[in-house]
Amino acid sequence: MKKPVIVLDPGHGMNDPGAIGSGLMEKELTLKIASRIANKLRGMADVRMTRTDDTAFDTDKSSDLKARCAFANRLQADYFVSVHINAGGGTGFESYVYSGTAAGSRTEALRSVIHAKVSAAFAKYGLEDRGRKSGDLAVLRQTAMPAVLLEYGFIDRAADASLLKNEAFLDQLAASTAEGLAEAFALGPVSVSPDKSQPQAQPDFSKGVEAAIAKLHEHGVIDSPAYWNNVMTNGQTPDAEYTAVLIRRMADKLRG
Repeated sequence: MKKPVIVLDPGHGMNDPGAIGSGLMEKELTLKIASRIANKLRGMADVRMTRTDDTAFDTDKSSDLKARCAFANRLQADYFVSVHINAGGGTGFESYVYSGTAAGSRTEALRSVIHAKVSAAFAKYGLEDRGRKSGDLAVLRQTAMPAVLLEYGFIDRAADASLLKNEAFLDQLAASTAEGLAEAFALGPVSVSPDKSQPQAQPDFSKGVEAAIAKLHEHGVIDSPAYWNNVMTNGQTPDAEYTAVLIRRMADKLRG
């Protein structure tokens, strides 16, 4: 049976960094996630990428978007998946198909399967499902096949950004997306083992930490015990601002 051609589109690149915040760049995160999706689907689908490094088709944004769509159209791809990171102060995951897409269409059916998988991955970390949306976006308008644009969290929201700095979390996002694609195209089970080329999650050091966090809060060293408990429970990297406050206050305590 012929393998479906799936084009993965890591948003932005080269002179276009995309959204920037919390020490992160959208173009770097999208490439990480898309590359991992491709690795997990290797051998199951004919996966192509609009970029595999920081080189885009064109330095002009409009021309680059047209070229990405033309690339997929020339391949007569079965599906186009554009990978992005959101910004603007929200939180959580959302997906887009082209405006006016019919509820019973192939485009909506594929999106629904993938959205369910990825939103479930976000829900494990208490991040909301912002819903299935539509928009007049270039990569959705100019592609000749079913297409979806996925927004994997907010780069300028502390809770989201903390997770996006965690390589294991990025791998979970890639795994959930690959699982959605595999289910949508009836490809069979996906290997969800972590990407061996990337740093893996560290052992659980959270045992007994809840009491310590409560003690720090009691003595005024931290203001948000819920935040720190969430960081430790989920193996996240603490946000720099929270860490700086903790360090300054602890130093003040030691100075007496």
